[in-house]
Amino acid sequence: MSTVGAFVVIGAGPVLGAAAARRFGREGHPVGLMARSAERLDMMDADPTSQGLTTAVETADITDERALAAALDALRERLGPIGVMLFSPRPSLTWIKPVLDTAPADTENALALSVVAARAAVRAVVPDMRRRGHGTLLSPRRPATTQHHEQPNHQIGHV
Repeated sequence: MSTVGAFVVIGAGPVLGAAAARRFGREGHPVGLMARSAERLDMMDADPTSQGLTTAVETADITDERALAAALDALRERLGPIGVMLFSPRPSLTWIKPVLDTAPADTENALALSVVAARAAVRAVVPDMRRRGHGTLLSPRRPATTQHHEQPNHQIGHV
């Protein structure tokens, strides 16, 4: 088990999640990848593993708090305590509509993914970080449009 703590990507994807996994893996962190799709995880896991990095993957619907906690427990069991978490699930593009066209279900789904699941993930990993005396929470935020923005929009928290 690593002394630097595991790096876990919740909502792992082929761009940001994969790049972050390679970077943190090169720095000595064992890498955990979590996504809804087993096929996506299989493709992503091959990349860091081929570079000699320690990886583990779990599928989960992160809007289901029990499924999220179980997947994090499984990653923790294989990789050790979580030292860094990247929360980066991609919202459904069908939720991005003009406000007058947005139905209550669109808002509920977006909140379940971006707020409720984020809170559940933080609650699940912060105890490891507190026991170790340090940790980092990363939560990049994408603009809710398809236009390019010059300013990065992200949140970083240190425990």
